[in-house]
Amino acid sequence: MTIHKAQDMVQTSKKQEDTFELAKKLYEGAIKHELTDDQLGMYLAIDVDSGDYEVGTTRFETTQKLRERRPSGRFFGMLHGSYSVGSIGFAPLTPESWSLDE
Repeated sequence: MTIHKAQDMVQTSKKQEDTFELAKKLYEGAIKHELTDDQLGMYLAIDVDSGDYEVGTTRFETTQKLRERRPSGRFFGMLHGSYSVGSIGFAPLTPESWSLDE
């Protein structure tokens, strides 16, 4: 049983690494060049499976807009111009579930 859990953790970690690498490739290859300097520091949500993305001022609203177009997407969130606030996954359904450190 412990081996199975450890294996699940390794698989999850690998999926997260793959998601980050795909997001980085999409951002560096195309998305970054489509965004303006005025959008630096804005929140960016990327669906790594389709390459579709959304830019906005809040994490929640930006990811929600992308989710409306890509309901089964695999999302990576970051600030345009920085990977330091990257996140993997999806936006919670309610704003209350976000942390206060946005």
